[in-house]
Amino acid sequence: MATKPHFGPPSFQNQTLALHL
Repeated sequence: MATKPHFGPPSFQNQTLALHL
């Protein structure tokens, strides 16, 4: 899930992951 960014830069994925957590 956090291995490869589905869309946008990795930083954006980190924010999305944080929202899920």
